[in-house]
Amino acid sequence: GSPFWRRGYATEMCEAILEYAFAEDGLNLEKVALCTTRDNKPSKRLASKLGFRLYATNRHDNLNLYYKYRNRTR
Repeated sequence: GSPFWRRGYATEMCEAILEYAFAEDGLNLEKVALCTTRDNKPSKRLASKLGFRLYATNRHDNLNLYYKYRNRTR
């Protein structure tokens, strides 16, 4: 909820999820996708902060698709 916005909780949680997703003893994934609405500026900032890069924009559904690759960004 809004009382918890801008306190770094989402960043901290997402960093832990990404660490587990890419870890060899975790999910061992090569890439992770993130989807936001195009006008959701806080989510776009978070995606950038986490190292995600914009991959595609779907104007019909008003969505942005981002990817983050293991050990590198693309």
